[in-house]
Amino acid sequence: MTARAIIIGAPRSGSGKTSVTIGLLRALARRGLK
Repeated sequence: MTARAIIIGAPRSGSGKTSVTIGLLRALARRGLK
């Protein structure tokens, strides 16, 4: 079994990392991924 990871980064705070992460997680969940 291989580990998979997605890293979200930005050079400063307040750039929308949390919003992007939530959007990606929702899209993956809709496709049936956990």
